[in-house]
Amino acid sequence: MKRTYCMVAAIIGWLAIGIQLGVNIDLSDERGLTHLGSVWRFLGYFTILTNIVVATSYSVKLAIPESFLGRFLDRPEVDSGVLMAICTVGLIYAVVLQSLWDPQGAQLVGDVLLHYVVPLGYLAYWAIFVPRGILRWSFVFGWLIYPLGYLLYALVRGAFDGWYPYPFIDVTSLGYGGVLLSVGALATLFLLAGLLIVVVDKAAAHLIPRPVVQPQVDRLPS
Repeated sequence: MKRTYCMVAAIIGWLAIGIQLGVNIDLSDERGLTHLGSVWRFLGYFTILTNIVVATSYSVKLAIPESFLGRFLDRPEVDSGVLMAICTVGLIYAVVLQSLWDPQGAQLVGDVLLHYVVPLGYLAYWAIFVPRGILRWSFVFGWLIYPLGYLLYALVRGAFDGWYPYPFIDVTSLGYGGVLLSVGALATLFLLAGLLIVVVDKAAAHLIPRPVVQPQVDRLPS
């Protein structure tokens, strides 16, 4: 069942990424970009990078589960870190970004897949297939490395080419002080999401009955 789920989810994930990439390339001329420039900008979004992580995770678990990478990606603490990232993608989009544009056609399909279907699908995967009761509170701080690393990446890119993928990290309009406040708020959001995942994991672990181990009794020789 897990392999089937990974196969279907990987197909959906790569399809979503492919649709959105195709739309971006089709809009290259309209945006004054080359095709290569569109791909480079495409890879500037946290949504895209995180969806690539999710699709890669499914694919590796399906194709080479016994490899070092396969075993690494299948660890509960790694799955949970990915869950924190992809679910926060959906949350930020639904609350902050969705109202800022009106996608149509293929762009709408890609938008729904990337921001809703994939996050909910990974949440279902985590709930069904990831073992409970293994997560520790300290894992949350490790999970923050990825989103905070992305924010640094996006700001460095923006400092060179003047383009920022999201309005809440746009230095040209907010200044570095405003962006610093946004980064603090985002870090807090990711931290709370991570803590919530650990809480749910620990609560679920208590609801799953543990096997009863019968004491061994030494038998005397007859």
